[in-house]
Amino acid sequence: DDYLNMLDGTSEMWTLIDWFHLNSLYYDKFSNSLIISGKNQDIVLSIDYESLELNWIIGDPVNWDEEIVNEYFFTPVGEDFEWQYAQSDVEVLGNGDILIFDNGINKSKLRENDILSRDTYSRAVVYRLDKELMTIEQVFEYGKSLGTLFYSPEYSNVDVHGINNYLIHSGENAWIRGVLNILPGYELEEGDYFVQHSTTLEILEGVEVFRMEMEDSIHQTLRASLYENTTNYSPAEGLNLGKHLVTPEFIGAIYTKLNVLDTVPEEHEINFIKEFDRLIFTANFNIGQEVYLVLERNNETLKYLIPTEENPFALVCVEVCDDDLIDVTFFINEEGVSGKYNIYLIMNDKEYNTYKNVTFE
Repeated sequence: DDYLNMLDGTSEMWTLIDWFHLNSLYYDKFSNSLIISGKNQDIVLSIDYESLELNWIIGDPVNWDEEIVNEYFFTPVGEDFEWQYAQSDVEVLGNGDILIFDNGINKSKLRENDILSRDTYSRAVVYRLDKELMTIEQVFEYGKSLGTLFYSPEYSNVDVHGINNYLIHSGENAWIRGVLNILPGYELEEGDYFVQHSTTLEILEGVEVFRMEMEDSIHQTLRASLYENTTNYSPAEGLNLGKHLVTPEFIGAIYTKLNVLDTVPEEHEINFIKEFDRLIFTANFNIGQEVYLVLERNNETLKYLIPTEENPFALVCVEVCDDDLIDVTFFINEEGVSGKYNIYLIMNDKEYNTYKNVTFE
């Protein structure tokens, strides 16, 4: 939100907890910038790697602030231009063109203009940018002619293997009760049936030279040689190129009443995992349940509000979904926290001792 208004350009997938949904990050060495995809605002943006200033935004400008549009958005030129919607993957080609997997959800920023499900499709698209005139031209697309059978609302990716040589993957073409699933995620009710399908294509000079189809959902694909004599891979220790932000604490009073039962009820299935740079807390809660995680040591108390609204990241129910329970994952970053803490939970005004502790270095 340092760059964008979270209420601008919202898509149908937009939620308060997941208003941007970053799903692709690419470093463009030619412009020394980060190219970032925000699925839930239907935009791809560029941020200067050194100054961290916003360079430009690719996307349908409908429902965006006029000042932002005038300064950062492009104006389409040329024939047969279409904006991308709910894109999943972005790459920068050697000539500076932008390659995108356009999932194509709704193909509109306004619900009254959404296309019919029978007309939907996904595609790969290449845009050419004129950053001086702030114009954008569509110079390549593939997938539109394949129609609904190449549509994927989420799992997908693109890759480049040479000039005009692209790998295009549509990973979750799903039909539930014979109806195309047009939004990310699905819920299965007892007795439901569904069919999953994925298609991977290689396109060379606009011609399909390879196709692989599978009856399953495949998140992404990568073309790799089975045999490569010239490769000598020597793993080295990874580098930490940044740090986490300080996890925001809950500011305010928390009312608690006497709790005879001290331990957390087993049905919540609480679990803690300490990684080198954060604490991971997982549990099951009722939707909308009031829950706080409390860390205590000596005279110090840290309080965190656990979000229990419907979770946009837990979209798929393998078994029958329970409308009243959600899986919750919450992180406390090590940044700004130090020492050994006892862990407590407050649920519905009652405090429980987890009899767990965590040490932050």
